[in-house]
Amino acid sequence: MNESIQSIFTIISDDLKDFNKLSSDLKNLEEFDSKLIDLKSKAVDLINHIDLYLIERAEADVRIEDQKNPTIIQTEVRVLVSKKVGDVIAKRLSVDLSQAFSINDKFRFQKELFGGSAQEMNRVLNFFQNETNMEAILTYIKNDLQWDLESQSVVDFIEIVEKRY
Repeated sequence: MNESIQSIFTIISDDLKDFNKLSSDLKNLEEFDSKLIDLKSKAVDLINHIDLYLIERAEADVRIEDQKNPTIIQTEVRVLVSKKVGDVIAKRLSVDLSQAFSINDKFRFQKELFGGSAQEMNRVLNFFQNETNMEAILTYIKNDLQWDLESQSVVDFIEIVEKRY
C-alpha cells in the first residue's frame, strides 16, 4: 500500500513538473505574441510615415497643367499612391492568410460560405496558403467550391485573399 501511494505521488509530482513547464512555455509564447503585436504596430507606423512621404513627394513632382482644378489632380495622386503603398503593405503583412481576415470576416464567411464550419474554412485557407498564384485559387473556388463569383460574400472573400498575391 505504501509503495502504491509513493508511485501515485511520483506520478503527480511528474505531472506537476510538466504542468509548470507548460505554464512557463505558455508565458513565453504570450510574451512573444505581445512582442509580435508591438512589432506589427511599429511596422504599420513606419508604413504610414512612408505613405505620407510618398504622397508629399508625388504632390511635389506633379506638374499641374490645369490651374483651375489643381486639388483634383493632387487628390488623384494622393489616392493612387496610398492605394499602391497599401496594397504592397497588405501583401507583406498577411503572410499567414488566416490572419488577413478580421474576426467579423471570419464569422461572416464561415457562416455564409462554409456552412458554419470553421474546420472547412481553415482547410480551404490552408490550401490557399500553399498556392503560388491567384489563378489557381480562382479556379479552385469556381470548380471545386462551386461558389457564385458574383455573390458579394465571395467577392469580399476573394478581395481579402488577393491581397496576399
